Amino acid sequence: MTTEFTAKTKCLYDTDYYLWLQETATSLANRNFTTLDCNNLLEEIESLGKREKKAIKSNLRIVILYLLKWNYQINKRSQSWIYSIAEHRQRS
Repeated sequence: MTTEFTAKTKCLYDTDYYLWLQETATSLANRNFTTLDCNNLLEEIESLGKREKKAIKSNLRIVILYLLKWNYQINKRSQSWIYSIAEHRQRS
């Protein structure tokens, strides 16, 4: 990979993230690995995994909370609890 190409993709990553994503996806689809901005791609993949794990934990926490409330606060049950449980189960 040339220094000029590296500077261009780094600049693209910093200035037009969406275009960088499109070009990266195209390079991957075409198996054109020499044009990949590997450092930023690796960083994005790692951060995606962390975000996904955090989102799953958050949704599971909410489901457990509402199921406990549903089980132990019978006189306070509401339709919104049912919707919250269903929504967060779907997200997990």
